[in-house]
Amino acid sequence: MLLLLQKILGFVVLLGGLVAVHELGHFLVAKLVGVKVLKFSIGFGPKLLGFKYGETEYVLAWFPLGGFVRMAGELPTDKTTPEEESQSFLAQPWWKRASIALAGPAFNIVFPLGVFFAVYWGSTEEMFLPRIGSLTPELPAAQAGLLPGDVLTKIDGVPIQWFSDIPLALKDRWERDVVVEYTRDGTTHSTTLRPKKHEEVTLVRKKTYGLLGLSLHARPAILGVLPDSAAKVAGLQTFDRILEVNGEPIRDEIDLLKALKAASSSLQLRVVRAQYEDVAGWKLRVPEVVSLSMPKQEGEGYAAMGAMPGDLFVGEILKGTPAEKAGLKRGDLLLAWDGEPIYSWAAVGQKLSGREGQPFQLSWLGSDNNRHEVELAQELQEKQVQHKLRLPIWELGLRPQLAYVSAEDVLGGISKPEPHPIRIGFWKAWKKSLEVVPELTVDTTVALMKMVTGQASGENVGGPVMIFQVAAQSAEQGLGSYLSMMAMLSINLALVNLLPLPILDGFTVLTALWEGIRRKPLPMRFREIANLVGLVLLVLLMGYALKNDIVRILR
Repeated sequence: MLLLLQKILGFVVLLGGLVAVHELGHFLVAKLVGVKVLKFSIGFGPKLLGFKYGETEYVLAWFPLGGFVRMAGELPTDKTTPEEESQSFLAQPWWKRASIALAGPAFNIVFPLGVFFAVYWGSTEEMFLPRIGSLTPELPAAQAGLLPGDVLTKIDGVPIQWFSDIPLALKDRWERDVVVEYTRDGTTHSTTLRPKKHEEVTLVRKKTYGLLGLSLHARPAILGVLPDSAAKVAGLQTFDRILEVNGEPIRDEIDLLKALKAASSSLQLRVVRAQYEDVAGWKLRVPEVVSLSMPKQEGEGYAAMGAMPGDLFVGEILKGTPAEKAGLKRGDLLLAWDGEPIYSWAAVGQKLSGREGQPFQLSWLGSDNNRHEVELAQELQEKQVQHKLRLPIWELGLRPQLAYVSAEDVLGGISKPEPHPIRIGFWKAWKKSLEVVPELTVDTTVALMKMVTGQASGENVGGPVMIFQVAAQSAEQGLGSYLSMMAMLSINLALVNLLPLPILDGFTVLTALWEGIRRKPLPMRFREIANLVGLVLLVLLMGYALKNDIVRILR
């Protein structure tokens, strides 16, 4: 019961707070330009609390699903006294009415700046040194000779202090030469390379930046084993993860390469292997530790075991996807994309980037040791996420093999980069706030426009039930999460109110601008009809959102 009351309180504070901010904007600007405000109400329905101060009645109503600022002469049917006429809303010049209407959404945009500042200031963020954990073979950094363990110091003269500085430095740098400075074993080096153009498709837009092929994290030493190979003869299997080589613990690929290089003629290996067992109709992955020995093979790295990295072997095929329909299976080795060889799983993501439904040729080596080639294309599918929302995604259906956890895995797990907690000061908090609010505003605007134009489904429009769920979940995650969610909803509220629909602020701004251009007021009959249409549309929109809430609950 107490938990339910806390959730209800979180919902009321969230929605009531956003409404208060919005209506405060209208109220303050109305007062500033000389318009008489009769009532300032947070919520609708019967009055819960209230008092009158000066000419304005301040009210807290029972239902916090909105609010309003009631101004003298706001509607064409309002009657005003001769004393109020000069202070009535409709009697004001167009620019004053537009300013009052814009003030509510403006406050809902400015409010998140303060909220995110409060969330960031004094908090800590985990930063990591720009030390390379692993590289993608066919991407520029690896081709330029950079190695795991190298520490980046500059990109085109831009200092790199933390790993997160690398994508920022590459934000506008792709398909042209850049100079990368780095240190290796205490010595400074420099190389010239050309970042690849990479498009990251989000739900609302594409983000483009330069890609070097660096990762902060080292990769686990997972094998890929071909039929008739020395590794296969020794008893190794695809997706075996190396735990020890000649008694030396192997945490990641870096350890593996060092141990294999130091080995003489024979290899004593311990690996962890995933065995699949059917339990009550469920296929469970059960780790098994296996010890075996084999002679060291010619070559360096994985070739010394007669194996190859397991990175390009298919770990999972999603049902009903293009990959499954094409006949791909777990354990198949990806070979080429449109005739060009591929060497890592990261390359698959790079090549899929921005292609959406465009077809391509994919070649692979099957478990039957035969080469296959087929034309494939991603398909648009719906994915259910938090709160049972459905989001459209482009899906091929291929997944890599993920490292699995066992007792042995924990003891010999991947070496993780050391975090450096950094306290966010006053100015940095403002800087981060001024970065995140415009980005969220742009993303929300694009998403809203796609919904209005029919490019995105309106099924994800949420009503009071969804807002309640979001408020409850964010409150459980802590004050910072709750305030951040409040800020994001504030931006949504601002943009929705700017839509040019009757009763919303956007329509008031539009009509005021139209009057300013035409130099005469709109007909009284037009105003009356517009208000009636707006009320009907608002009721229909709320009904649609509530219907969506009910459908999500029943899913």
